[in-house]
Amino acid sequence: MSLLDNAAVVAPLAVYALAVPMPGPSFVVITEASLGGGRLAGMVAAIGTTIGVTVYATAALLGISALAAALPWLITIIQILGGVYLVYLGTLALRAAMSGRSGFTTAKRLPDERPSLMRTFGKALLVGLGNPKMAAFFFSLFAPVVSPSHSTDARLFVLCGVVLIDLVYHQALATVLVLLAASRPAKSAQRWLDALV
Repeated sequence: MSLLDNAAVVAPLAVYALAVPMPGPSFVVITEASLGGGRLAGMVAAIGTTIGVTVYATAALLGISALAAALPWLITIIQILGGVYLVYLGTLALRAAMSGRSGFTTAKRLPDERPSLMRTFGKALLVGLGNPKMAAFFFSLFAPVVSPSHSTDARLFVLCGVVLIDLVYHQALATVLVLLAASRPAKSAQRWLDALV
């Protein structure tokens, strides 16, 4: 990789490393899975959201942002559908919290009350793909790297770096949430956590 490629690789990875910890839909779905289904469910949710990120990052690095610029309605449709899905998930969470049963609860559940890992994965994948800000974020973040002056190696390195950053952060988040949920202070704050998340 040339010096130009090095700068083009470091900038988007640094921006992404700073952006990924900001709470958003991925944080919520991983929190729900971790607290409601345990560490494995949280890790499965993290994989689902990371695959969503991978799809957007790959599309951006392949230059699909040029297609999106030519067809702005495509991004608008993705944003609207993603927003509708996130509103649907939020409505379900509010209804569950108001009825006293929440998917975010840290209380022990009966085995048949746990969502399946496939359902957890599917929900997380839809959240990752349906995040209305994700497409715009990646298409603008990777615009400098898509230039023909940058090598395929530089693009592949950025893609692998984004996937690794996302996966490591979200796997760590799932683990920390499960550990915190088992602590006494978290159990006493359960109702507040359910209402906030």
